[in-house]
Amino acid sequence: MNRWNYKRLKEGPYSSAGIFGEQYTFEILTGICDVPEYYPITKEEFDTYDEWKENYDKVVSEIKNRKLIYSSYRDWSDNNHDV
Repeated sequence: MNRWNYKRLKEGPYSSAGIFGEQYTFEILTGICDVPEYYPITKEEFDTYDEWKENYDKVVSEIKNRKLIYSSYRDWSDNNHDV
Protein backbone atom coordinates (compact mmCIF):
# COMPACT_ATOMS: atom_id res chain seq x y z
CA MET A 1 0.00 0.00 0.00
CA ASN A 2 1.27 3.50 -0.72
CA ARG A 3 0.08 7.09 -0.51
CA TRP A 4 -1.72 6.81 -3.85
CA ASN A 5 -4.23 4.49 -2.15
CA TYR A 6 -5.52 7.44 -0.11
CA LYS A 7 -8.74 9.07 -1.33
CA ARG A 8 -9.16 12.64 -0.05
CA LEU A 9 -12.80 13.48 0.67
CA LYS A 10 -12.59 16.58 2.90
CA GLU A 11 -9.91 19.27 2.95
CA GLY A 12 -8.60 21.61 5.63
CA PRO A 13 -5.46 23.61 6.35
CA TYR A 14 -2.43 21.28 6.07
CA SER A 15 -4.71 18.29 6.54
CA SER A 16 -7.55 16.30 5.07
CA ALA A 17 -9.89 13.45 5.88
CA GLY A 18 -10.60 10.56 3.58
CA ILE A 19 -10.31 6.84 3.13
CA PHE A 20 -7.19 4.67 2.96
CA GLY A 21 -8.38 1.30 1.75
CA GLU A 22 -11.49 0.80 3.88
CA GLN A 23 -10.21 2.82 6.88
CA TYR A 24 -11.33 6.38 7.60
CA THR A 25 -8.12 8.37 7.63
CA PHE A 26 -6.70 11.71 8.74
CA GLU A 27 -3.89 13.04 6.54
CA ILE A 28 -1.58 15.68 7.99
CA LEU A 29 1.33 17.37 6.26
CA THR A 30 4.48 17.35 8.39
CA GLY A 31 7.93 18.86 8.34
CA ILE A 32 9.34 21.60 6.16
CA CYS A 33 8.56 19.61 3.02
CA ASP A 34 4.89 18.98 3.90
CA VAL A 35 5.32 15.21 3.83
CA PRO A 36 1.98 13.44 4.43
CA GLU A 37 1.32 11.07 7.30
CA TYR A 38 -1.89 9.06 7.57
CA TYR A 39 -3.63 8.13 10.83
CA PRO A 40 -6.79 6.09 11.44
CA ILE A 41 -9.89 7.97 12.58
CA THR A 42 -13.39 6.86 13.48
CA LYS A 43 -16.43 7.45 11.30
CA GLU A 44 -17.61 10.01 13.87
CA GLU A 45 -14.31 11.91 13.63
CA PHE A 46 -14.56 11.78 9.84
CA ASP A 47 -18.17 13.04 9.92
CA THR A 48 -17.25 15.94 12.24
CA TYR A 49 -13.97 16.87 10.49
CA ASP A 50 -15.48 20.12 9.17
CA GLU A 51 -16.17 21.17 12.78
CA TRP A 52 -12.67 20.57 14.17
CA LYS A 53 -10.39 21.05 11.14
CA GLU A 54 -9.64 24.74 11.83
CA ASN A 55 -9.07 24.45 15.60
CA TYR A 56 -7.98 20.90 16.10
CA ASP A 57 -5.12 20.91 18.61
CA LYS A 58 -6.76 18.54 21.10
CA VAL A 59 -8.21 16.18 18.48
CA VAL A 60 -5.02 16.02 16.40
CA SER A 61 -2.77 15.39 19.40
CA GLU A 62 -4.96 12.40 20.27
CA ILE A 63 -5.00 11.14 16.67
CA LYS A 64 -1.22 11.51 16.30
CA ASN A 65 -0.76 9.18 19.29
CA ARG A 66 -2.33 6.39 17.24
CA LYS A 67 -0.35 3.97 15.12
CA LEU A 68 0.39 5.37 11.65
CA ILE A 69 -1.34 3.79 8.69
CA TYR A 70 1.35 5.11 6.37
CA SER A 71 4.08 7.74 6.35
CA SER A 72 5.55 9.08 3.12
CA TYR A 73 8.57 10.20 5.13
CA ARG A 74 9.28 6.71 6.36
CA ASP A 75 8.68 5.32 2.90
CA TRP A 76 11.27 7.73 1.55
CA SER A 77 13.78 7.10 4.34
CA ASP A 78 13.50 3.35 3.92
CA ASN A 79 14.33 3.72 0.21
CA ASN A 80 11.09 1.92 -0.64
CA HIS A 81 9.73 4.21 -3.34
CA ASP A 82 6.20 3.18 -4.32
CA VAL A 83 5.75 6.29 -6.45
